[in-house]
Amino acid sequence: MDLKFDYPKITSKIIKSVDDCIKVGCELEKLACDVSNRKVFKCFFRGDKADAVLCSHFMQRKDFVKREHLVFEDWIKENPCYDQNDFISLAIQQHYCDNTKKGTRLLDFSQDILVALRFACGRTDNPNSDAKITVDISQYDEKQSARAADALLKLVKQPEIIDLSAFDKDELNSIKGDYFYVIDSSMERIVRQKGCFLLFGNLTDEELKTGKIRVHKTKKVHCLSENIGRGEDYPGYIGTIHVDPGSIDSILKELERSKSYNIDYLMEKDK
Repeated sequence: MDLKFDYPKITSKIIKSVDDCIKVGCELEKLACDVSNRKVFKCFFRGDKADAVLCSHFMQRKDFVKREHLVFEDWIKENPCYDQNDFISLAIQQHYCDNTKKGTRLLDFSQDILVALRFACGRTDNPNSDAKITVDISQYDEKQSARAADALLKLVKQPEIIDLSAFDKDELNSIKGDYFYVIDSSMERIVRQKGCFLLFGNLTDEELKTGKIRVHKTKKVHCLSENIGRGEDYPGYIGTIHVDPGSIDSILKELERSKSYNIDYLMEKDK
């Protein structure tokens, strides 16, 4: 099976209805399950405007590398019920903080393509004029991702100049890559959105292009790569599914009539 050939045939389809999106999602999930190398593949989805750059919003700020550890420290001080040594604290900071000044190196994804479609369409009172769903089919090893999450949390708490001696060999390897992490969350909103996170490692866009990734003594930022940057070369796929601009309004109205994909339901605060 040639994944680089089969996936584009599916993601090249233009979504004109909710049913179209469901069919595309089912095809992608089936293809991911058909990979016969005994490694677990998962489908991850994110909805955005068509011109959105796939990068953590906070990572696009010029002062990110200088302030990352301070932002996390401040957030923990403001929310003392969370443990600074537990990755879930960083995930909650990312998911629940509306203030971009409090953002993180994480990016929200969903395991449900319709959740991604709903966010891609925009607000009910001001729908997006264009939309896309980014789909990432990635090998997923729960234990490996958990180890990477711990290493990246340690990186977050480092200043701009990193003390590499604080990391062991496996941790240094982990922070060279990007990883998805599906948290076992009791947070109702994350559960409703079937939420998960893409963790951005410490590497540059140029390294993603060349595939030559090294350990850095200072913090770096980058955007999302197509097939590298997760600590290993993997036979997964990243593609973009476009939504027909003329169909966005009708798709939005249909999703809003569904309780599971109504934006108020998806974004409702936890009790």
